[in-house]
Amino acid sequence: MFRGSGQTRAVVAALIRRGHRLMDAILHLGAHRTGTTTLQAYLRRNREALLDLRIAVWEPERMRGGLANGLTGATGALTPQAMRTAGRSVGLMRLEMARLEMAGIDRLLVSEENMIGSVRDNLMRSRLYPQLVPRLARFAGVFSGRCSRVVIAIRSYESYWASALAFALPNGLPMPDAARLDRLVTQPRRWQRVIEEVANSFPRAECLVWPFEALIGRPEAQLAVLTGEPVPVMQEPRRWLHPSPTRAMLRQALIDRGELCAAASIPPGNGRWQPFGPDHVEVLRALYAEDMAWLRDGAGGCATLIDSVSPTDAGPHPHGATEDRGPNHDQRREAAGAG
Repeated sequence: MFRGSGQTRAVVAALIRRGHRLMDAILHLGAHRTGTTTLQAYLRRNREALLDLRIAVWEPERMRGGLANGLTGATGALTPQAMRTAGRSVGLMRLEMARLEMAGIDRLLVSEENMIGSVRDNLMRSRLYPQLVPRLARFAGVFSGRCSRVVIAIRSYESYWASALAFALPNGLPMPDAARLDRLVTQPRRWQRVIEEVANSFPRAECLVWPFEALIGRPEAQLAVLTGEPVPVMQEPRRWLHPSPTRAMLRQALIDRGELCAAASIPPGNGRWQPFGPDHVEVLRALYAEDMAWLRDGAGGCATLIDSVSPTDAGPHPHGATEDRGPNHDQRREAAGAG
């Protein structure tokens, strides 16, 4: 769709002349509300240790800090200005990847859930990532031919939608009425469709899926899934990041904006908010069970379910980071933007 700059093409040509192997790209696409922020903080804190293993990381701080301008925003009619912005971002990302390759980086791990959509868009459209295909198409020119693995986490519908609503409510979303909740229960897009679309968007890549419930709070195990190998013992995040607001927090947010009746409809206490009634919860759990059965049966050959990671798989790397970081260590740090 978008062509790279002359500078990008020159760097890529230099790589070919020097006989460099193309760097693998590993894409972690979320989904939202599946512990993505905690994993990304873990990756950020351990950036230098990963560079020692020749793994560079692009997470939201980097992607939303100018690297992917025009590629993760809302879909719609592309204006000439939007086309130019997206084209510049594609060229910039290609150039940055070429620089990483020249610095000796073997793998680039990209963790950015906004590549597939947003929580607000899902709720406003009452659909599960309805614009996933055109969004991922924006990145085809960046990662085509390099993407070796694409990974997405999924979550049981009743807890996914409850977490999404709890996240959006303090940010201005109206209190969901019965009709909105019904639409979320009956909306036709399931994880199965999302997974198929992800796999079709990167047909040459291995597509892996992990359930949120299986790897919750285990960023080291999630990293092992992403890289396909055990990883060194690294610094853990200090706390769970971006948890769903509690019922008390939601009541207070509604009171603060003057919605007293809505605040009173949230049950007392400080636990998690579940806006769906028992009948809705039963239906949503049954739908998720169907998705999991489909995945366990092989997902039609398009994806592989990862529902457990052993301590050995997520433990020390067999080669580990050593004091001898190699002659290109500083070059890798500079190319990856490590300070």
